[in-house]
Amino acid sequence: MIENSKGWYIAIAMLICCLAAGQSYAGAFANAPALKFRVSMETSEPAKMVVETVGSGSQDETVRSKAYKVNKKKQIQALEAVKRRVVQSDFMRLVDAPAGDKGPAGSNIDYSLKTWCEESTLDRSGKTHSRFTIHIIVESPDGLGGLNAGAEADTPEDAAANIVNQVGNWLAMRTWRCRVWDSAQGFVLINRGADDGFSEGMILNGIRMNAEFKQINPSPDLELAIAKYGQASGQYRIVDVGESVSKLKPANGAPMLSKGDILELPGARKKKWNQKTRASGAWDEIYK
Repeated sequence: MIENSKGWYIAIAMLICCLAAGQSYAGAFANAPALKFRVSMETSEPAKMVVETVGSGSQDETVRSKAYKVNKKKQIQALEAVKRRVVQSDFMRLVDAPAGDKGPAGSNIDYSLKTWCEESTLDRSGKTHSRFTIHIIVESPDGLGGLNAGAEADTPEDAAANIVNQVGNWLAMRTWRCRVWDSAQGFVLINRGADDGFSEGMILNGIRMNAEFKQINPSPDLELAIAKYGQASGQYRIVDVGESVSKLKPANGAPMLSKGDILELPGARKKKWNQKTRASGAWDEIYK
């Protein structure tokens, strides 16, 4: 009996340690700064097609569905609903994209949201019911694409809430990066500021890019470019924050960065955005 009791005590102690570890891990991630990606919105026209399907439902019911292009009024209503949701997002900042200017690997825009809408009617047992679908393609300035999402609901507002939530979850798992805008008087300058989620004291990791990379136009996918042309250079602390501009100082002997180098938020979460686990926190630690 005594030996069994000792076994239970050890098991309970181990569980408490796992719980503490899980809480500290979750807490650390929860307290990590959430920087916003700069996104632009583009409107795309849906394909001009009419699709009608007829099939047998339960018993002898006939189910008919018909997809068609939405009218301009509802199109505008849907786009405005998406914009309102994007503005409220913790991971996106809506900005205007300069006409015809994608910049060096997205100097001003991190992603573009190409949006279009469709409306469908369902005729079931003589009753007509409308459904609204919003589509978004999330593309990076290098043209390599990102996320292709769609959300259906009874109203444009509900569809907008659903799809912006999908995009936000996807962006939450991306590594936040930006280009160094310039350097002057011992400061590294970036065109990101308080509106993008920055605050004084934050630490970013620096990556020095060689001259060959800085001459490439258009710039390639950053993930591949960093592996080929980049070299980790240390940490950089934000010492001054404006609305859309911040100043950083090299920390712990890191070298000065120059225009075209890269800064990124450390501790990016690598878990797949749509991956489900057995539980959260400590239980993931136990079963991993």
